[in-house]
Amino acid sequence: MRGLLVGLLPILSISFFCLAAEVALRLYHLISEGIPFTERSGSNVRKISPYTIDSMLGWRATENYHGGREAKTSMGKSYTVNVSQNQYGFRMFGDIKSPKVKVLTIGDSFTHATEVSDDKAYYAIMQHLLDIEMFAYGIGGAGTLQEFLIFDRYVHVIKPDIVLWQFCLNDFVNNSPELETVSTRNNNGMIRPYWVDGDIVYLLPKGRFAIFREFASSYSRFLAAIIHRFDKLQAVNKNHSVEDDIVRDGFQHPGFLRAIQITDTLMGKVRARTGSIPILSFSCDGGEPYNKAFKQVSSHHDIIFLEGVGEQIQEQANNGLDLYAEDHAHWNENGHRIAGEFLAKLFRDRVSLKPASLMNDNR
Repeated sequence: MRGLLVGLLPILSISFFCLAAEVALRLYHLISEGIPFTERSGSNVRKISPYTIDSMLGWRATENYHGGREAKTSMGKSYTVNVSQNQYGFRMFGDIKSPKVKVLTIGDSFTHATEVSDDKAYYAIMQHLLDIEMFAYGIGGAGTLQEFLIFDRYVHVIKPDIVLWQFCLNDFVNNSPELETVSTRNNNGMIRPYWVDGDIVYLLPKGRFAIFREFASSYSRFLAAIIHRFDKLQAVNKNHSVEDDIVRDGFQHPGFLRAIQITDTLMGKVRARTGSIPILSFSCDGGEPYNKAFKQVSSHHDIIFLEGVGEQIQEQANNGLDLYAEDHAHWNENGHRIAGEFLAKLFRDRVSLKPASLMNDNR
């Protein structure tokens, strides 16, 4: 018996430590954020951030969120960020009854734009320059299916005159459980919906220890935090990822081709949902073979692809301008300003900014 107890001592010690850490973390969330102590890990714990776990979307932008912090650019310049999200999670929600042209913008982290204050995001710049009513919803780390589900939820409420769809190169990986499972750069280790064989399925894109990860995601805030930190360290320390293979092989990469087809199907759903109203799209980062694929998908569904947005910012950054946030990936205030100004110019060139009522009166 004594030998058995000695053998179990390390296991009991680790279990006690994990339990104590779990209790401490839940008490911290209760005191600092008002999250009930008994709340399951996956349900509301992310209300402490701009994200909230969602059973249908995987995660969503937190409703009625307000947060402020000091941020730094990639070159070390400090600036203040104040982020607010309305009762639906939108970063910007214009007047639904306005006579102005209404533009609904959907995207991922570049549209969620938690690196900049509300009035500094690219769509806020566009609203000011174009005198339009802007509605903008972004979900950091989202794939096209998650974005479509949000779009489908609110498009009939807003009834936009124009839709602006923000792409990012990680969309193809995030749309494919096959690619995301083997990616170390664009895999946040969370359950999300995927479009598989004509249906929505919910999967955890982690091949190793998937059952343990699902348990932690649902029941243990402490273990979920440890796993998330481990994944981030792994992404930093691992040089090679499937994205390198896609850049090397291009349209010869079979997994990439399948991801393009999934993305094409989902954007077809966007087109079917909007009918004949104009849809414009752009990519927040240049680079092949991704841009060629985005143009191909857009063209297939009569979506106007606005070229050069990501390239414009990258080119100016290469010339020494400070345009990226501290993570060297997302735009800071200057980057969003340039993107907004460039997109406003492209809008003027490509679509009518007259309200539909005025256009009908002129016929």
